[in-house]
Amino acid sequence: MAMRREPKRGRGDTTAPGDAPQALPSVAADPAYRAALFDLFLENTPTGFALLDREFRYLVINRVLADGHGLSVADHVGRRVAEVAPRAWSTLSGVYGRVLAGETIANLRLTEQQVSELPKRRHWLASYYPMRVEREVVGVGIVAHDVTELTDAQLHLEERSRLYAMLAETNRAVSESVSPAALFATVCRIAVEVGGFALAWVGVPHEGEVDVATKYGQSAYLEELHVSLDPDHITSQGPTGRALREGEPQVINDFLAADMTLPWHRRAARFGFRASASFPIREGERVVATLGLYSEQVGYFTEELVRALSEITPILSFALDRFVNERLRAADEEMLRTHDRALRAISQGVLITASSDERRVIYASPSFLTLTGYSEDEVLGRSATFLDGPETAPEAIAEIDRAVAEERETLVELVNYRKDGTPFWNRLTITPVLDERGRASHFVGVNTDVTAAREMELQLLQSQKLEALGTLAGGVAHDFNNMLLVIRGYSGLLAQRLEEPPLREMAQRIDAAVEKAADFTRRLLTFSRGQMIHPQRLDLSEVVRDALRLLERMIGEDVVVRIDLADDLAAVEVDRSQLEQAILNLVSNAREAMPQGGRLEVRTALAHLDQDYADLHAEVTPGPHVLLQITDSGEGMDEATLARVFEPFFTTKPTGTGLGLSTVYGIVRRCGGHVRFYSSPGAGTTVKVFLPAVGGPLGASRPERAVRDSLRGTETLLVVEDVDEARDLVSGYLADLGYRVLVAGDGSEALALAAAEPDPIAALVTDVVMPRMNGRELAARLLELRPQTAVLFTSGYPSPEHDAVIAPTSRSAFLEKPYGLTEMAQVVRDLLDGTTT
Repeated sequence: MAMRREPKRGRGDTTAPGDAPQALPSVAADPAYRAALFDLFLENTPTGFALLDREFRYLVINRVLADGHGLSVADHVGRRVAEVAPRAWSTLSGVYGRVLAGETIANLRLTEQQVSELPKRRHWLASYYPMRVEREVVGVGIVAHDVTELTDAQLHLEERSRLYAMLAETNRAVSESVSPAALFATVCRIAVEVGGFALAWVGVPHEGEVDVATKYGQSAYLEELHVSLDPDHITSQGPTGRALREGEPQVINDFLAADMTLPWHRRAARFGFRASASFPIREGERVVATLGLYSEQVGYFTEELVRALSEITPILSFALDRFVNERLRAADEEMLRTHDRALRAISQGVLITASSDERRVIYASPSFLTLTGYSEDEVLGRSATFLDGPETAPEAIAEIDRAVAEERETLVELVNYRKDGTPFWNRLTITPVLDERGRASHFVGVNTDVTAAREMELQLLQSQKLEALGTLAGGVAHDFNNMLLVIRGYSGLLAQRLEEPPLREMAQRIDAAVEKAADFTRRLLTFSRGQMIHPQRLDLSEVVRDALRLLERMIGEDVVVRIDLADDLAAVEVDRSQLEQAILNLVSNAREAMPQGGRLEVRTALAHLDQDYADLHAEVTPGPHVLLQITDSGEGMDEATLARVFEPFFTTKPTGTGLGLSTVYGIVRRCGGHVRFYSSPGAGTTVKVFLPAVGGPLGASRPERAVRDSLRGTETLLVVEDVDEARDLVSGYLADLGYRVLVAGDGSEALALAAAEPDPIAALVTDVVMPRMNGRELAARLLELRPQTAVLFTSGYPSPEHDAVIAPTSRSAFLEKPYGLTEMAQVVRDLLDGTTT
């Protein structure tokens, strides 16, 4: 991207420490520099942005959104959406039409097929906004967040669960089926009903062609199907023919684009098939059949999925060999060798135990030995319970004992231990092997290490739990702030009107208590991500250094502080006051963990979180981050406490509120960061806060509002508030200042009053969160009737979205409840005089 100016300096800046920094040009005075900054923002933001005209042509698009489509920025500009993304147009056309009609559509989940040599799906969380010029909608603004990683992680977990269930069901089918035909029919049913495939069928060679032995799912596709085994015939080049000839799995991940599936393109398109795979089934060393699987999704058969599905055919081969050897009892030795080959082919750990004699192990697969770290000699002859340990759940052990006693299959997940003592989560499937009398002669145990999947699942559950608690906290704060507004307002009026100093002091103490309660609700809102913030680009080391100066007295002389702050950090984008609050909470928490003194280490550094780390932590976006690490030598925490450190109101202190660390969590997550605690009893605690690194110049705070000499006025005001007490307080105070006040309890009543009012309405004072019609809708509709009206929005549950709420007119402002009546009156006067900042 060509730019005439460089708006930031990186680590390669050669300015000497003593040199005066070069002054940046005024953004307001230089449109070109402003445009360059905007281009830089579009280039570096992790969020996708685009602007469309009314013909749905791309006017502007940044690299993130263009790359998500699999095309360049140049491939988009000037072209219609229907040309660039024809598959998505059927869905998006209606959305764009609604936006051109003035509607904002937020948080729409979309899945699209990326155009590339290896097609893959991208998942987006997109919002669409009408772009207005003088109230006329001239185009569509798009803000899209790429949630592919999180969505794919969730889908991957679901797919793995289905696959494990499919393998378990197949194991049971092998033990219960009495013939190849019955086994094949059951496996096809399992593949469709449990594995989620659209079609499963088994093909067997017969007189130079492939016959359908059994099928399940959309089987009409197989009618009049012709597959030749003649290598020179075109129908022998598909996945089924090649799997039978070559004895290796054959995968087609774009069925309608592959030349080898050309004879079946039209029929596959009719049934919606987009990918297929064929797996050879052996009887001994000979390929005797294929298992064909079909999916409606392009690119469905990943390498991991193919490896896992390839484990089914050795199991089927094991079963076929068993059928043959039951008919040919003289071939027992060959049958055992086939059993061993099939088990060795499975990547999961397999144990075979006797049905009696304490279920002693008679066979352990190489994968089991790799999984557990034991040698074969250390395993054979031992009881199958030798992997159990102190954290193994008694309920899981009891279920295994019951299943063995009842000679039935069971599936449990339990903690087992490797030879070196390290624990792992084991998904254990135990299946009985039945003899000719139908009694269990042996048991087969399939052991799968699912530790990573369990950890990901726990992280997702914890994230959802904290999100729900945050929503609850935000709602409580909203209602609480409305009541605090009433208390604060009337206590202020009492303080003004009481002449006796003791009574006036009582009223002032009420106001001071309200301020403390308001600070409590602000902390609740910080956790719930509902507090208004003003993010700016900051040097983390500078903020930490300033904060520690203020905290010296709190830390005390009995704590040795070691500070290691990097000088070459990238900037972070966060609200400075909230970042200082997070530092205060973390340092305070560390200090309280060392009542007898100790060591406190604070450091900052650059850090890079890679894809492997992100795969283990769902909320992490890979890339450069800035690290804040705080370590104390205090008493530490056990695992149960660590699991709850971010829960609001959870505390281990006799006088704690339980909001300190939950506030830290809310602040860090709001700016896209990640926080982790590391601790154990008696070993102290280390907390690592990772904040995304950003480019651009360091920012400045908003200017303070000037105090006015007079708050009185005679204009007509419209006050809209759904809480009766708050409405009476605000309207009464404004009336005392000389204003003519119209009062309404909701948006509909307000519009009716405005329609009947002959005089100009100078300003609207409205709550944002109201039933039926919120403050933004009310303001928009009122401004259509009275465009000169100023607007003051108020709310006890502010959020970043309120910056957009106050956009209907330049003469607008926002106040967070519980505000002071004097502060509210000053903002009203500023709006009427056109002096808002």
